[in-house]
Amino acid sequence: MSVVALRRLPTHTANQAYCFHLFCSRFRLRLHCLRLGCVSSHFNEFRSLQESSRLLVPLQKEDFELVAGWLADPEDHFKVCGNAFAYPLQREIYDAFFVDMAGDPNLRLCYKYCVDDRPVGMAHFTRIDRKNDFGHIGVAMVAPDARSTGHGRAMFSALLELGFNELKFHRIDLNVFESNARALAFYRRTLGFKVEGLARDTIKKDGAYLGWYTLSLLADEWQPS
Repeated sequence: MSVVALRRLPTHTANQAYCFHLFCSRFRLRLHCLRLGCVSSHFNEFRSLQESSRLLVPLQKEDFELVAGWLADPEDHFKVCGNAFAYPLQREIYDAFFVDMAGDPNLRLCYKYCVDDRPVGMAHFTRIDRKNDFGHIGVAMVAPDARSTGHGRAMFSALLELGFNELKFHRIDLNVFESNARALAFYRRTLGFKVEGLARDTIKKDGAYLGWYTLSLLADEWQPS
């Protein structure tokens, strides 16, 4: 639809259609057909994508209370951190790992994920290897009060877009405890990660040993959502 054609529409509808026109241009989509009856739904999609385009915000030291609150449950803390950090999360550990070491983009990048200025999750790339175009997703979680709302998928979609499109990674991988069946299914079925294998008895919890799966996704396998 041309700008001239848009001018013939009622003002409110024309504004919506024009926004959708800009949306298509920005994301390099081909606009084969735009019927007046579906303008509103496409405009809502445009708004959603616009709002999600800048929601990965670097973690700061003042975010400690927020992150510590998300990890207040011991089981959540273990799923996210394993035995790497003692429970509960301490400020000096947070500052060193999530903020200070994240200042080097060749080492680690830590983000909080926000929707309408409200933080609803966090994720980070670590073990960044610029020579081999590789990044590892380490800590990643959705806030307890924001789960089962689609925020997890949206957060990972934004993170993968950053990794593959902006950072030019060829490979992104992550680890999932073998006991975390829900997360394993999410990464495989929703995001398309491939299971590479099980590292047996890698971590000790409550006197028992657990293994973790390594999953990976390559740039040519990634399907943007």
